[in-house]
Amino acid sequence: MRTILLVLLLMPMLLGATNTNSQVQFINNNLNSAKEKARQEGKLYVVNFVTTYCYLCKMMDETTFSDARVTNYVEQNYVPVKVNIEDFDGIEWKQKYDIRLVPTIMIFDSNGEPVGRYEESMGSARMLEVLERHNLSQNKTIENTTSPVHANITKSKTYTPPPPVYTPPPTYTTTGRHTTSSPLVNTAPDAETPTGLFEFNVKRAPTSGYGVQIGVFAEYGNVLREVERLDKLFDTQILVNINQLKGRTVYKIIVGYFPTRQDAESLQYRMALQGTTGFIADLSSLQ
Repeated sequence: MRTILLVLLLMPMLLGATNTNSQVQFINNNLNSAKEKARQEGKLYVVNFVTTYCYLCKMMDETTFSDARVTNYVEQNYVPVKVNIEDFDGIEWKQKYDIRLVPTIMIFDSNGEPVGRYEESMGSARMLEVLERHNLSQNKTIENTTSPVHANITKSKTYTPPPPVYTPPPTYTTTGRHTTSSPLVNTAPDAETPTGLFEFNVKRAPTSGYGVQIGVFAEYGNVLREVERLDKLFDTQILVNINQLKGRTVYKIIVGYFPTRQDAESLQYRMALQGTTGFIADLSSLQ
């Protein structure tokens, strides 16, 4: 009887111990490091694009990426990377790979070529299916450190980059609804800035109320493209906050200006239905 009782007391501890260390160990915001590591080890790398306020991203951390099956498979076959597209270091990757939804999972071969893109949250079974689908010999090349010539492997491509967000027309005129928190001045040449005629209603916006922030941008041209896209989708005011981050000018785009958080949450829901994610921004914090 004492033996049975002892086993019953120890069983929860034993069961809990099986999952204690089961967690995918991501490299944070550094795709270059992951690419180098993948090339040296002959592995693929998987990139998890997230935001701080993404509920589904947090759920995947707590479930999918804490599942021992996923953890073991990733450790053996992949270099895992997590990129927060709201961080300064993550803005570059968001723009390069046109990340519009989170979570977005991208798979790269060992040479850094994208071979898969999934704009969805995934459970453990679905994640394993995706990882196994791309874990092919033609997607893996071990770097030959003794010779400058690497193995000649023909790779099968299953990924087609998404179409560009914006094709600049000959001229461009806004509807006059856009307001900036300080004048939009392009102080440095930007090869990606759309050309044409622009019209802005520039004035200081009240630093109170709420809106839906959809991102932080480092390039002025990307701000113009995103404002143009949002203007077509939502009949509401668009604010642009200009600020400094780590000694560099950055732009935060906020859709809507509302006196209450509830009104902003209503817009956030409507935006999500049209595929645009964002989080509630307190305008008093945007100085």
